[in-house]
Amino acid sequence: MQPVRGITVAGNFYKLLNEIDAMGSVLEISESRNFYSPAIRFSRLSIGGK
Repeated sequence: MQPVRGITVAGNFYKLLNEIDAMGSVLEISESRNFYSPAIRFSRLSIGGK
């Protein structure tokens, strides 16, 4: 498993929030240093694309 970037997830945002399975305790910083967030794992999430 590896991190992804530049994706779009379609669906119900509130249902997605209920699918949070685990959340990290360390903030991750984006390359542009304008976004800080812990790692989040969802129990059910499908992503399509190339």
